[in-house]
Amino acid sequence: MTYEIQPLAFDPTSLNGLSAKLIGSHHLNNYGGAVRRLNAIRSELTGLDWSSTPGYRINGIKREELIAANSAFLHELYFQTLGAGDSLKPGGLDAWGRRLTQARRLERCVLARLRFIRAVVQ
Repeated sequence: MTYEIQPLAFDPTSLNGLSAKLIGSHHLNNYGGAVRRLNAIRSELTGLDWSSTPGYRINGIKREELIAANSAFLHELYFQTLGAGDSLKPGGLDAWGRRLTQARRLERCVLARLRFIRAVVQ
């Protein structure tokens, strides 16, 4: 699966304190670089001979894939929260968006348990 660089969901000139040039450069170089790196790693995994490749090599590639996917996903969240208000929906990384939803549910459960524990202890 090839991921695409999602366009900015806002006008970068509308932000106070951050220049449009800075935002555009960060979007193109940092976020775009993470997506391009993720696609290159996925391409490498597709062409890999899994039966003859040593486990440590597969482990290293999969670790790099995770790092690139996290970077791309976090950059999408960053740019979407800068100017998109409530419209937080991950663009090209749908599976990561589902994980974010699961993480938010887990966070609510953990916070509810912490509130319960504090109430019982006090």
